[in-house]
Amino acid sequence: MKSLCALWICSIGFLASIQTSHAQRKSLLIIDVQDKFYRDKSIYPPSDELVNNINRAIQTMPPDDVIYIKATEKVLSISFKGIKTYPITPAPGIDTRLNVVSQNVFTKNEADAFTVDSLNEILERKQVQELFIVGQLAEECVYQSAMGGLKKGYAVTIVPEAISCYSMDRKEKAYKKLINKGVRIVPLNELSSSE
Repeated sequence: MKSLCALWICSIGFLASIQTSHAQRKSLLIIDVQDKFYRDKSIYPPSDELVNNINRAIQTMPPDDVIYIKATEKVLSISFKGIKTYPITPAPGIDTRLNVVSQNVFTKNEADAFTVDSLNEILERKQVQELFIVGQLAEECVYQSAMGGLKKGYAVTIVPEAISCYSMDRKEKAYKKLINKGVRIVPLNELSSSE
């Protein structure tokens, strides 16, 4: 009887460790939610709605699994040697309306967030397998980061209500391409149940 109880307790402990490690295998990437990039510009959804939807997505994740990606601004240099762009540092701050629940903040110089080595290192260390991506812009950085995540071998999910765009046509085209590559789309109201 004692050995049966011990086996049962070990089984419960093993199942709990599987559930804990499973929960640590997902992360939410928040791409370029910096008001400097959309202030005085027309985006859809409007920035208040976008930030509110992203904050709702943040609430569905453990705080340490929420990762913020900031983009640098770039300056254009034209000379006899050619045309180049250079990042301006520091990067503009995260929108103050956004809930910042972790210290996981990374700065990128390219559209694809996966060009940041320190981001790749933390995702590997946490043994993340699935990424949920929200932020700016469907047809640019969200698209490039989703493709970068696929190339790195992650299961990638986007949450359309929490992603902005400048052009609905380009947003739809970007989504179709991403779906064809294997990206899942999960509505915001189903995000917590997709776990």
